[in-house]
Amino acid sequence: MNFQDIAYTKKWSDMSWDQLVKYHSIVRGDGSEMSELMERMQEFEIVSGLSVKGLGVLPWEEKPKEMLSAIKWMEKELGDGGSYVWLEDERLAVCGEILVMTREEFVRTVRCVTAWMEKKEGLLKLPEQFVVVAGETFALPTLVGNDDRVVRYGQYGDMQMYMIGIAGVMNKVAALNDHKQKEAMEAGLLDQLRMYRNGFLSCLLLPTVVEEMKVDDVNEKSGYRWVSRRRVVRYDRGMRERIAEKMDQSPTWLFSMLWHLVQSCLAYYHGRFPELVSGGKTSKSQRNTDMYVAKLGTDNAVMKYAGYPSVTAVNDEPMGVILERLDAMAKESKEWEKARRRK
Repeated sequence: MNFQDIAYTKKWSDMSWDQLVKYHSIVRGDGSEMSELMERMQEFEIVSGLSVKGLGVLPWEEKPKEMLSAIKWMEKELGDGGSYVWLEDERLAVCGEILVMTREEFVRTVRCVTAWMEKKEGLLKLPEQFVVVAGETFALPTLVGNDDRVVRYGQYGDMQMYMIGIAGVMNKVAALNDHKQKEAMEAGLLDQLRMYRNGFLSCLLLPTVVEEMKVDDVNEKSGYRWVSRRRVVRYDRGMRERIAEKMDQSPTWLFSMLWHLVQSCLAYYHGRFPELVSGGKTSKSQRNTDMYVAKLGTDNAVMKYAGYPSVTAVNDEPMGVILERLDAMAKESKEWEKARRRK
């Protein structure tokens, strides 16, 4: 068995919900070479559907029970005497078929199969529409596209405030040594980070309600029947605090997944509107700007330019629509400036 024989997922957009959850559930290590390999091995299992079962001395043997018992990761085995890696294909209808690869080829394969995952761009939508947190069903966000879960422009602005807060805390932590980091977290940075994290999630997860609605049905004597439908509630700043309180009970992978989604979508919008969107990174100028004042000025400019009746109407528009408006305004301004200079 070699690298060319393995079928694996090659794009973020092709990842299933289960794969994304597993990927964002990986506990990342200390950045050492062994830690990085352990992470890559877990990523390899996720995208390939192959499960590492352990090491064998021979390229193939009978399937002894001790080899099929869960020797899940190879941190210990990589330093031992086995020459062949034993893998099981979890996608097979009947598990138990053992695939074999030399240890050296396995390490090379893991790196080749997961190389594309180093670039986080390309996750522009999630395979699922809803997620349950603390017993409540929330709608997952749409940042590229337009549906009832779309992120509105006002919602986008609120989300940015929390993203800047998270980046600020992480920059402070990164500037400290290990001992100082522990002290800083104990001194309140951890609580601050949790507040920003929960706020970020509260800006993106929309509440839902189940409603009964009447639909036509010729097979019914009455000519109609009642069906249950889950409706997404529009973004409301007044509900953020209630939602944020529930986010302490959210699974750890949820924040990681939504952060990945947002950064990837911002990179997409940066490609379309490079002068409007930073590409998912918070610049120093952004951190030193009064974001509320800056956004209010932008809201008023868009309102006048596009004929919106109020700033509220601007903030209720999908973020992609307003970015289109802002891009048109920027291009028109440049054309006026060129004309002025010619005169």
